[in-house]
Amino acid sequence: MKDLRILVTGVAGDIGFAIGKVLRNHYPNSFLLGVDIDSNNNSLMVFDQFKRVHLADSDSYKKNVINLVKSMRIDFIIPTSEAEINVFWKKKLVIFFEKINVEVLILGQNIIDTSLDKFKTYQFLKNNKLDYPNTYLASNFHNQEDFPMIFKLRSGQGSKGLRILNSNRDIKASEMNDSNIIQELLSDDENEYTCCVFSDGELHRSIILRRKLKGGYTDSGVVVENDDIDFYILKISKLLKLVGSINLQLRLTNRGPVLFEINPRFSSTVELRDALGFRDLLWSIQLKLEGKVEKYTKPNKGTKFFRAENEFVINE
Repeated sequence: MKDLRILVTGVAGDIGFAIGKVLRNHYPNSFLLGVDIDSNNNSLMVFDQFKRVHLADSDSYKKNVINLVKSMRIDFIIPTSEAEINVFWKKKLVIFFEKINVEVLILGQNIIDTSLDKFKTYQFLKNNKLDYPNTYLASNFHNQEDFPMIFKLRSGQGSKGLRILNSNRDIKASEMNDSNIIQELLSDDENEYTCCVFSDGELHRSIILRRKLKGGYTDSGVVVENDDIDFYILKISKLLKLVGSINLQLRLTNRGPVLFEINPRFSSTVELRDALGFRDLLWSIQLKLEGKVEKYTKPNKGTKFFRAENEFVINE
């Protein structure tokens, strides 16, 4: 396979930077261009060049990205932030780049629409008779459930805007609108799992990690084998007609696994999964370019993982 010229967005964040490290490991001779709105970052530790781009929802973002792709002769794009993934479909960048033979590593629009709207995610689970957390648009919430509950932005990213509600007094009148949801608080932190499923449309590969959070991010955990969780996440993936890689966040409750969020992108554990042998980023690229993926050997049940910070110094 020829060396690639790859553009990765959101490289000032943990996901984009981790993707850069995985790419550098598997494609050492490829040209990696990192872009972000924040120019104060450590991306040059793994990327060959960095360019600043405008906000995804700005009028100039589309033109900004197209100009970069053309001027830097990019042939493969990996958008990493939910805002940019959304814009790539809304502003028809995916279609534009397909016409000029530039590959975009992105999930189908139906998965994006279902995943980025947390109320639509709840409706998807409910309509398909899968266990779901009781969820309300904040505008329709009238203390129908016992507290505590969770307040979330309907289309928020990660833990942004998330907080626990212990009573009606914790909800501001200005927040009772259709932009926010109020959701059932599921079990306890010790039963939280981050799961990844990769599919080429026919074969499905999955990995289940029980995790501990620190500052809203996966800090450590262990590889788990659980038939109930595996059946649940594979059914979700098949219903979504998944082609590519998807990240599913759930908790194991007394009624079984219950999903609370779908991330229609590579997650912050993409580098960790790659180290475990679950190489969903590599497989996604192989599927795009070659139409097939390499063989997979599952990591041993009980394998533990830990994430640590690194220090970087970049000279002028």
